Amino acid sequence: MSNPPRPLRIACLHGFRQNAQRFRQKTGALRKSLERNIHLIDPSLAPSSSSDAVALAELVYIDAPFIVERILEEQINPDCKPKMRTIYSPNTPAISSLRNAVDSDQTLKNLTQRTWWAHEGRSYTGWQQSKEYLRAHFAEQQFDGILGFSQGAVMTSLLCAIQQNPTYYVPEFSSVRFAIMFSGFPSRADEHQHLLIKPMDLPSMHVWGLKDETIPAYASRKLVEKFRIEDRCTLEHSNGHMVPSDAACRNSVCEFLLPFAREQYKATKESPRAAL
Repeated sequence: MSNPPRPLRIACLHGFRQNAQRFRQKTGALRKSLERNIHLIDPSLAPSSSSDAVALAELVYIDAPFIVERILEEQINPDCKPKMRTIYSPNTPAISSLRNAVDSDQTLKNLTQRTWWAHEGRSYTGWQQSKEYLRAHFAEQQFDGILGFSQGAVMTSLLCAIQQNPTYYVPEFSSVRFAIMFSGFPSRADEHQHLLIKPMDLPSMHVWGLKDETIPAYASRKLVEKFRIEDRCTLEHSNGHMVPSDAACRNSVCEFLLPFAREQYKATKESPRAAL
């Protein structure tokens, strides 16, 4: 007897100075579209019983492991003009104390700004720790795909590159069948360039804004080139640095995901192992 089918499970990686809860709010319109019953999107997948009804996708939002601390620049250099500076110091007592406070207070946790790494020149300090952190998440539950925004889109592309490279293969990421990247760009870290030489053959969707002043459109187009042309699709929108909430974007993402959802829906009807 087969288990009930399950939705596609997608790991969602937020951008710099966001967090999981904030990203969940920012993607509310898209999330609600993807949480619709799949038969409302594809009538051919109408359930034979109520137990077979399943959403197109389940979005799992993951907090980045590092906290971003903001202090006044004049606290570092008394001669400079007062302005805010981002400090990345995950191992200092202050950050450890802050992390403990955050972990014990859900409200504070939802307000905390986080990052996947510190961008220092052509180095991403902390990215290896973030990779292992995500590896642990992927070991706990199987993810079919990854959705990333901005810095999270860069991390998404790096996880895809690792999966594609036998030398750096991580079994926990092997279940990933697709990637969706909003306002992405190729990693600027020297240590990642060898991972991005060969175009990846993982199906991918790339979305960016023509008015994005944070990540210019040309940077997102450069990330597109890191994926095989046969396996990628793109969507430009007329807004800025954001995950669009309009119907055109929501429908495009649903259309991209449908082939994977159909495959999974039919597989779980035939094999109980596929529903795990």
